[in-house]
Amino acid sequence: MEKIIRAHIRKLLWNYKTIERTLNQFTEILSTNDEVIETYPYLNHSEEEWTINQLVFNKFFYQTVEELLSDSTPEIVDIFQSKYLKGYPTKENAIVAYEICLSESTVKRRDLELLKEISKRLGWS
Repeated sequence: MEKIIRAHIRKLLWNYKTIERTLNQFTEILSTNDEVIETYPYLNHSEEEWTINQLVFNKFFYQTVEELLSDSTPEIVDIFQSKYLKGYPTKENAIVAYEICLSESTVKRRDLELLKEISKRLGWS
């Protein structure tokens, strides 16, 4: 897998909470009968506006990660939570390894396995 694909998937994983929150907001909007513009003014003044393609992709990405995590070992789920959900882009594998009581090489290997599987399920490899 190319370095640029790994970097892009990592960026998406670090934005996972934002993707989840935005998708939940869209779900809430679509499930009500209220006037969307009046009830949800942030749609017009959002700092990040999603196109339909981005919305579809982010939904697909979110579902892919959810399905992958439900089929994964506890090690991979712990790495995902420590490195991506509770982590930040510069969080070292050594810190993640310490937090979840695994070796640094195991964290690196399992993280790469996670990225490769996401890439495969998205059709990028």
